[in-house]
Amino acid sequence: MTQPEPEDGIVVGRFDLGERDRVLRILAPGRGRVGVVARGARGARSRWAGLDIGAGVRFVSRRAREASGLETLLSAEVRDPRVRVRGQLDALALAAYGCEVASALAREGQPEPRLYGVLETLLLLLDAIEGAPAPGLRAAFEAKALTFAGVAPLLDRCARCGAALGAGALRFAPGGGGVLHLGCLRDEDGAAAACGPEWCAALETLRRAPMRDAVAATLPLGPPTALGDAIAAHLGWMPGSRAMLDALIQAAP
Repeated sequence: MTQPEPEDGIVVGRFDLGERDRVLRILAPGRGRVGVVARGARGARSRWAGLDIGAGVRFVSRRAREASGLETLLSAEVRDPRVRVRGQLDALALAAYGCEVASALAREGQPEPRLYGVLETLLLLLDAIEGAPAPGLRAAFEAKALTFAGVAPLLDRCARCGAALGAGALRFAPGGGGVLHLGCLRDEDGAAAACGPEWCAALETLRRAPMRDAVAATLPLGPPTALGDAIAAHLGWMPGSRAMLDALIQAAP
């Protein structure tokens, strides 16, 4: 039997299975989200130590044969443990959120090189910066993740009528496709946050620019969680890791 080739990936989720095992969700560029069982991972002398959420790994797994679809982890080498991320609460919260979002948006068993790339870049940047990440870094990740998942919100024109935004009153509708003129808002758009053209332009710039440009980026006054709300609207549920991230935003001076 041919030995499977090693793959690079990022651990984006995990949960316990039975008394000794652990299921890992790994985002791999060539196969999207992959579920693997790490046998004995919860033992005191487990060889799977270091397979934490956000860790960059090189792994080998045996393709699934059982109905669960889970593969068996044969080997795993931690290529980047993101040590500095784990020592800074703000960075750790954003890293955990990024992993959960990328995992949720990724398709299972389908190539996801762009989602993998944007998450890898976010984690590398978080591991390199000092102090709390700037608000623009979260916004840039969210905008790019939505784009690479094929559900990018419109930020440079009205998502309903297609006309230029102009200088009038605007609203960001998480489930309405992006920014809307106030007059284009409908009841089914639900809660829509007020925003301005400068805020829209700044987010559109971050969506298109390299992630490193967002490391020190500040944003004009606007709804700080709007893109996260768009992600939640697309998924149909709120990522659990977002609560800590939002709490840190509210506590910021």
